[in-house]
Amino acid sequence: MTIFDWLKQNNLTAKDFAKVARLSEAQVSRVLNGVSCTRWATANRMSEATGRAFSTEEFLKMGAGEPVVKGEFEP
Repeated sequence: MTIFDWLKQNNLTAKDFAKVARLSEAQVSRVLNGVSCTRWATANRMSEATGRAFSTEEFLKMGAGEPVVKGEFEP
């Protein structure tokens, strides 16, 4: 599951997610699209907003442009 799958499953737009995470829509968009590395505090807020479905470290990887897919290799 990608973050985009998670957003869809939870009926959230990126704008809605930004509000839940208490971040700007631009910050969220840059991280989700791998355009901008982010600070730990920002990634942590995003992780909290997913109920820790995605970790802080995973959001840091997303911001660096690394693909993060949940469940693909999990037992």
